[in-house]
Amino acid sequence: MIALASLCILVRVGIQVSRKKAPESQDYLIYVAFVFFLAMSISYLKIVPHLDRMYEVGVGALARWPTMEDDAIRYNRILFWTPIWFWTALWLAKLSLLALCKKLMEGLPKRYTRFRQAVLIFCWIVSCPAPWLQKSLLNGATVSGRLLGSLHHIMSQIRRQTQTRRMFRHAQHRRPAS
Repeated sequence: MIALASLCILVRVGIQVSRKKAPESQDYLIYVAFVFFLAMSISYLKIVPHLDRMYEVGVGALARWPTMEDDAIRYNRILFWTPIWFWTALWLAKLSLLALCKKLMEGLPKRYTRFRQAVLIFCWIVSCPAPWLQKSLLNGATVSGRLLGSLHHIMSQIRRQTQTRRMFRHAQHRRPAS
């Protein structure tokens, strides 16, 4: 996926350079989305092999290494940020498409502009955790419920760190399989 996304961005930059065209708002938004996507992907690629090793320690297949607990805490911190980077990249890509739609709709009748504004307002309502918007348009879920979902995500990360520490303490008493 990194290669495909990088190829698309390079083609986009190449076309802009060859046409000597200045970048517009949708271009900047998609470039920033690409940076967030790269950060997320590289983070996952960096920690997945280490997480597999930690799992093997947990099941007793490998011996514990001296810095394992510190490594686990560092990897949990990275795992906390990756969903945030993913959603940021996703929303920036969506805003980039909305900016492109705005550019394409210039000169069209007013009803198309109103339609674009309605889509923009819908996206804002769905993503904005405003207290006066008690009902979301999706499945009747409350905005406060989505905030509780975010809080649940943070608490699950903390719980995962605690369980990891317990697993390491338990693994210290085990002997690796011969």
